[in-house]
Amino acid sequence: MIGNYFSKDKIEKAQQNKMHPEYRDWKVIVVQDKKEAFRLLDTFIKQVISFTSILFVFLIILGLKFSEVFTKPIKELSIGAGIIGEGDLSYRVAIDSEDELGQLADSFNRMAEDLERTTTSIDNLHREISERKCAEEKQARLLIQLENANRELKDFAYVVSHDLKAPLRGIGTLAEWIATDYADKLDED
Repeated sequence: MIGNYFSKDKIEKAQQNKMHPEYRDWKVIVVQDKKEAFRLLDTFIKQVISFTSILFVFLIILGLKFSEVFTKPIKELSIGAGIIGEGDLSYRVAIDSEDELGQLADSFNRMAEDLERTTTSIDNLHREISERKCAEEKQARLLIQLENANRELKDFAYVVSHDLKAPLRGIGTLAEWIATDYADKLDED
């Protein structure tokens, strides 16, 4: 019956009857308190709980670090989108990785460059249109000034021509009188 547990009464009876034939095969009978018997198991359970708690805390810290590794690039992309959305098209996201987040950051930066280039082209186009409108307005003003100057010149030429015709007519008339009066004294040249 080795390995079976007996109650305290049976153990005391067995101690009193050491020579009883029923108990001759026994070599050692150990009496031990339940706390003492399970002390090693309790110690082991406490060690397992301590180790598991430490491992749990370590895994939580490790999980937080890993989540930071994954969320940091996403936060940078989010911040970059906000900055570009506010109009700073020169902003670039600095994520140096070869994974999907790195590829997303590269695509994001290329998109920002294209948007900046397109916006710059549109700005240049607006500036060129504005410059052309100014040049056309200046040309129109100069054309009006030229037309006014030509009109004034035409009016001046008319007045000068009219003013010169009257004295010339008078001189022409005088020359005809002289030619008529002195025709016999003047030669044909």
